[in-house]
Amino acid sequence: MAPASNQPAGSDADLTARHPKERPPGNPFDPSTSVLALALVIVAIVALSLLAFVFEYFQQPPERPPYPVQFHNVMPTDPSQKEMLELDREVRMAKTPTQQDYWPFYPGNKLFSPKEPPGLRIDRDYPRLDGAAALIPLYAAAANTIYGRGETEDPGNWYATAANAIFGRGKKKEPAYGDDPRQNAVGFSTTTPAAYKTLIDDRADMIFAGPPSSEQTEQAAEQGISFTVTPIAREAFVFLVNEQNPVTGLTTDQVRDIYSGKINDWKEVGGTPGDIIAFQRNFGSGSQNAMLSMVMRGTMMREPHRSIYREDMMGYIRDVAAYRNLGRAIGYSFRYYATVMNSLPGIRLLSIDGVAPTVENIRNGSYPLKREICIITARPLSDNARRLRDWFLSAEGQQFIADVGYVPLATDSH
Repeated sequence: MAPASNQPAGSDADLTARHPKERPPGNPFDPSTSVLALALVIVAIVALSLLAFVFEYFQQPPERPPYPVQFHNVMPTDPSQKEMLELDREVRMAKTPTQQDYWPFYPGNKLFSPKEPPGLRIDRDYPRLDGAAALIPLYAAAANTIYGRGETEDPGNWYATAANAIFGRGKKKEPAYGDDPRQNAVGFSTTTPAAYKTLIDDRADMIFAGPPSSEQTEQAAEQGISFTVTPIAREAFVFLVNEQNPVTGLTTDQVRDIYSGKINDWKEVGGTPGDIIAFQRNFGSGSQNAMLSMVMRGTMMREPHRSIYREDMMGYIRDVAAYRNLGRAIGYSFRYYATVMNSLPGIRLLSIDGVAPTVENIRNGSYPLKREICIITARPLSDNARRLRDWFLSAEGQQFIADVGYVPLATDSH
């Protein structure tokens, strides 16, 4: 006879005590436990998915080597790996110019300012300027020097300044570009193709760049306009290599053969054996136009590998300085941009046809790869725009160009 249960008859506890292997009728599972287990599974799936996404996002895929470099072939006269790594670190850490450095009418900009005010002053109806990245220091400095604030001009974002004074509890308002109305007349397209598009679209009265390419001339013609090109200065088109490269100069023919694919090894031009990594710029850029017109002259350029084709000039020069620690790269730019605007350690400018790209050699005409810096317009100019263009051609304007660091047309400007 089974022992009597101490639990009330018919209770769940009583049924469990009498039938320990059986759960109470009508309660086959515990709902709260099942819901908790399901929630834990969902959380685990979400967490694993998130971890997989983060891992895939931050994982860097292996880089494909550019043609025709072979990483296992170490040149016996190369600098040590430690020296090249130090150079790479120095290049990557080097301070590069920011757009704020060239903002006119902005506190702390690095634009050239003459000791004496120029004879030209524009107080209203400011000509709208834009241009290539390599010429920003020139046209932005001119605006910074010549554009004055007329008595009737809006003094800027006055309502924000007043609100800050009332509600900002004495905190100084951080200036923003555009607070000064004169700044709105100075654009920063930064690339030659973008500057030409700005001019064609009537968002600039004049741009500062190299002469237009045939494609840019055709784009203007499609809009029913034509360019007026006014040279105001000269600049050198230069080739740059890593300073560890023993090659100090090339001929124009050698450069053409490198970029057409006829020459592929530095030993063919008197250097240390090793594959030549020839960087290229994007089609339509000022430097690419110069390369095609002055060096290639109808010869087809080799197809660039995607890892040595750059659209931004700053990254381009950095890569030539310390590309994968090899020291075998070559690239091209303009003298002012490579040596002043974006001067980096580890870069050497090559002599071309035995002549170095110095200011004196550009001025006297002995350096073979020169290009004109131009003011390009596309529509009738306002009186102020015409005055500004003519000022750049005056003795004072030519001296201003020399003081900024470019090479003026006038040979007596120093």
